[in-house]
Formats: sequence, C-alpha cells, structure tokens
Amino acid sequence: MLNGLYCLIGKSGTGKSTVMQALHDTYGYTIAQSYTDRPKRTPDEQGHEFLSPAEFDALNGLILPRSSQDGRYGMTEEMLDKSELIVLDYLGTQELLQSYTKRPVHVIGLHADTHTRIVRIDERGNTFQERRKRLSADEHEFYSMNDLCDIVVPNRDLQQTVGIIKNFIDFCEETAWVCADDDCLQFRRRVGVDSNKMPVYELVQVNSYGDDLFHVAHGRVYFSDVDEEELESLFSEYGWSYYSLLGEDGWGIVAEAVFENSATEYDTADEYTTFEAAARALGKLSAAIFHRTCEALYG
Repeated sequence: MLNGLYCLIGKSGTGKSTVMQALHDTYGYTIAQSYTDRPKRTPDEQGHEFLSPAEFDALNGLILPRSSQDGRYGMTEEMLDKSELIVLDYLGTQELLQSYTKRPVHVIGLHADTHTRIVRIDERGNTFQERRKRLSADEHEFYSMNDLCDIVVPNRDLQQTVGIIKNFIDFCEETAWVCADDDCLQFRRRVGVDSNKMPVYELVQVNSYGDDLFHVAHGRVYFSDVDEEELESLFSEYGWSYYSLLGEDGWGIVAEAVFENSATEYDTADEYTTFEAAARALGKLSAAIFHRTCEALYG
C-alpha cells in the first residue's frame, strides 16, 4: 500500500482512465472505484461501480459527491483508504485536498493537445454538440489546473506517460534507509510529502540512559510542523546555510537534527539492558534488508 493517494485530473480526452488502468496493469496500483449512475463509456471501463439512478439515490455517507453532464459521482472514505489511484474532476480534487487528511494526496495533471482530445472524445460516440459543450466546460473548469497539480504530464505516448508518473510516485514514496549515525544507529528514510507538499521523514535510533538502560526511538518528522524559530536555531547551532543544504539530502540532514533534538519523545515503551538488544529491536521496525544489517553488526 502506498503512503500517498495519487489523483489524476485533466480535461476530457487527456487519457485519465487509460493512464490509470495502465498504471494498475503494469504496477498493480489499486484504483478507487467511485460510484456513478452514468453509463459505461466502454464495455470494460474501470474506475467506477456503475449503478442505476435509483441505486445511486439509495446510497448513504458519500463524500466528494458531484454531478456532471453525463451523471453523478460519489464514494465513501473507506474506498479512499483502500486505494492508491483516483480520477477526479477539478472541483472534486479541491474537495479531496481539503477533506481527506489520513494520507498525503498528490495531484497529477494530464495534458493533451486539442486535436488529440477531440479524436478521443469522438471515439466515445459523442455528438458534435456534446463534444462542443464538454470542451467549452473544460476550458472554464480547468483554467487554474496547474496551480492544483504537483506535476503536469503531457500525454502523447502512453508508455512514456506511465513511466513519468511511476518515477514521480517513486520519488514521493522513497523508502531507502540511510545510516546517519553509527554511534546511536540513527537511520532515516524519506516517506513522501504531507498535504502541504513538505517532506516527511521516518527515523529510528537507539537512545542510551546509562550503562544498562536503552530505548528505541521511532517516529516521523513533518516539516510542516517544524517552526521557523526551531530551524533558525538548528542552522545557527550547526553552522548551516540554506545554500549548503539545497537538494534532497539537505532535507534529510535537517530531519536528523530535528529528530535527535526530540528523540526521547519518540521512545518506544520497551526497555533494553544492552545496546545490542536495542539494536536488534530497532532492526525489526524496518525492512528486511535493514534488519539483516543490524543482525550482522550485533548478532
């Protein structure tokens, strides 16, 4: 399960459903199946649970309800919790960003030129008037789309588009552990960005409280929660400059310092009488490769 929820948006004919299905088929990402009472556009269309208008009327507890020219849409929060990909319109995406806070939401915009979009829309069997109405509505609805998106991908070639999006998801979901301090076995990994598009890091380390008392500290640093005063204090203490910490690793270095300053607040409940025992427990909190590293060091 991905840490984040990835939302595809774009004008009609930009290939949202096709790209989402390709991501599912290639990488196994789970698609949010929203309810709708519109007819299927193709016999094998995915991404929705298709209901009759009467069945849709009987639903309760829907979030992100919306209506379009061709039907009504909605889903439950449980659907979002179990999903990794979702396709929404502009207003639905705005509401998702405001109302869904359980996981980071990343918005991926798709773009296609007008001629390509017209061809794709016509392939659905739309009349000239339906197509004209849809194109006009899209120009108004998606006027500020770029401001909402983390990334906008030109969808000219399906394989290339899917590859770009996969790289973006990998960037947001980075899970490689980095050893930051051998003495206390501090490890960190970037686990994505929060709802404010700020980096989030997961860290672990062994805290010592004398010769025979040790705890494992484990937690996450959310840069949205780190105030400017704390950052300025750290920069002064370590002699950093903002220019010296540019780049991905710079965020990680600052996360280490933030975590270390409050590491005792992240202590887990179990107590250990030796550093070696705490190191083994620390290893079990992470991926198998990290576990093997600690086992090799301390048996």
